Amino acid sequence: MAELKLKIATPSLGGDTLWINMAQAWRDLPGNLDGQLKDKTAIHIGAPYGVAHAPEESTQFKGSIEISRNNPEADTETRHPAVCRHPDTDEEMLFISPTYTTRTDGLPENESAALLKEIYQHCTRPEFSCRFRWQPGTVTIWDNRNTMYYAVNDYDGFRREMFRTTIKGHVPIPA
Repeated sequence: MAELKLKIATPSLGGDTLWINMAQAWRDLPGNLDGQLKDKTAIHIGAPYGVAHAPEESTQFKGSIEISRNNPEADTETRHPAVCRHPDTDEEMLFISPTYTTRTDGLPENESAALLKEIYQHCTRPEFSCRFRWQPGTVTIWDNRNTMYYAVNDYDGFRREMFRTTIKGHVPIPA
């Protein structure tokens, strides 16, 4: 029997991943904010990967992480409930992301931007987060329906190579 050996590289410093528990962030959201978001539809696009909404060259992600850009399909807007219900646990959770959510439907653009900014500031509080330090051979499993995550790009000059498997999920269920 052949043995499969994968060489996975992690930097000696940096390259962590942060996850945010969006169900806990929703449960702890101040009442003045949850009422503004509960029945809203969030508009999502693949901004960093598309053409029309790609960041200016001077502000694009630099360093070790490679990102595919200029894909016109990433400019397609999709609509999802801003607050969803988890299909397995029945928990309500936020379903927004500063990378992909451009606005909420039914609000003027400036009000939507202010609301989302305030919610993102709330979501990224330490009590909702987990910071994971990768080591060769580690495996993590997370529920992408219930988390917002960020790969910290602080390892320029070091090698970080990993494999990811994604399982196709459900269409978001309104809360």
